[in-house]
Amino acid sequence: MVSDLRKKFVIVTTTLMIVIFGAFFIVTQIANLYWTKVDTADFLYTLAYSDFFLTDIDGSVEDTIETIIEEDNPIFGIIVDKAGNMLSSKTVGNSARPTISQTTIANILKADTKEYRINSYVYARRQLEDEKTLIVITDTSIDDNFTTKLISTIGIAICGIIILVLITFYLSRFVTEPAKAALLREKQFISDASHELKTPLGAISINAQALSANMPENIYTRNIINESNRMARLIEKLLTLSKFDEGNISSQEKISLSNLAYEIFLTYESLAFEKGFTYNYEIENDIDIIGNADEIRQLMTILVDNAIKNTNENGSIEICCKSVNGEVELVVKNTGVGISEEDLPHVFERFYTSDTSRSNKSFGLGLAIANAIVKEHNGKLQVSSIQNQYTEFTASFKTI
Repeated sequence: MVSDLRKKFVIVTTTLMIVIFGAFFIVTQIANLYWTKVDTADFLYTLAYSDFFLTDIDGSVEDTIETIIEEDNPIFGIIVDKAGNMLSSKTVGNSARPTISQTTIANILKADTKEYRINSYVYARRQLEDEKTLIVITDTSIDDNFTTKLISTIGIAICGIIILVLITFYLSRFVTEPAKAALLREKQFISDASHELKTPLGAISINAQALSANMPENIYTRNIINESNRMARLIEKLLTLSKFDEGNISSQEKISLSNLAYEIFLTYESLAFEKGFTYNYEIENDIDIIGNADEIRQLMTILVDNAIKNTNENGSIEICCKSVNGEVELVVKNTGVGISEEDLPHVFERFYTSDTSRSNKSFGLGLAIANAIVKEHNGKLQVSSIQNQYTEFTASFKTI
């Protein structure tokens, strides 16, 4: 449970940090792109209203311009007539770049005078004499080393995420340590209390049985015996859970799941018949797994007993043990009131009982023990249910 809590803490924390930093990075890049274009437009406006592109260009000025322009994109100074025909063109920067197309020039002349961008171009224009127009323009599209920058950015991001996960996982132990200590104290208390209660409870049961032998009609002694037996069953279940909590793994060997299924399911057949249930089981032969026979018996007993307790009048119980895609599935399905959607996520929690289960005086430990047994055998226990129709438990194991 603590390890699951730690994983969830790491996942939540890492996801939150990635979302925050990712959003910050995206917003920053968009803002930088916007302001870069605005600054570029201001610079081009300054060039347009200076006489730089209307006079001869000497080398020193061109060097100065290239120094001012942080990007290596060329700046074009184009003079066009009223019809948009290019009369002259001068370039500052990397002249190996392609020139501005006639379509782009035409679109600029049609654009609103307040506009300074068109597609990837940023421009400034100045109206000259004789209905001529000076267009100072540069291409701000992503330059040729985009792939290299993208790969570098992704690499840095992945490294940052890995470092973040490692740091978060390391720090998470300080967050989960109090919870771990509390869980250990709770488990230790349950184990100790269960052991300590066995002796006085046994004495109560023995004395009550002695009294009952002398007073067989006494209702109070019968109640004491019944309740002491009920408490004894509760203590046994708590001790079983404590064994799994402490990691006391039972010896496992090759066992026949088919034979165990026949043994347990035949045992309950007469009980189901007495209650008027339709009781069918289908068991595939020669199914073997690695496990503990006593624990698998206990698992089957819990699932079938649970089905019998919760089957409606004249209902049915269907049991199946079969191989499916390299795994073994043990399925116990019964008709009845079913389990509500609110209860489904909690059916394997300790001491959790739904309103319908309380009427059966359930401890809420049987399914928790069943789930612990399946996990110890490296399997998975799942439940599905539709209210007032059916409930189905499926235990999956690996075959050998």
